[in-house]
Amino acid sequence: MVSRFDNEGDVHWLDQIDAGSLKIKVASTIVAIFSIHLLQIFLNVRSTRTSKFSGTRSCT
Repeated sequence: MVSRFDNEGDVHWLDQIDAGSLKIKVASTIVAIFSIHLLQIFLNVRSTRTSKFSGTRSCT
C-alpha cells in the first residue's frame, strides 16, 4: 500500500509498524521479486534449449 505524506492523519499505519516487521516485509518483497526474476530466466533458458534442439532460433 502506498500512501501520500501530505496529511499526517493519512499515515496512521506508520505508528503501528515496528522495525522488525518492516524488515520482514521488505525481505519478503525482495524474495518475491527475485523469485519472479528466476522464473523468467528459467523459462527463457528452457525456450532457448528447445529451439536449439528443434533447429529454429528463438526471437528474444
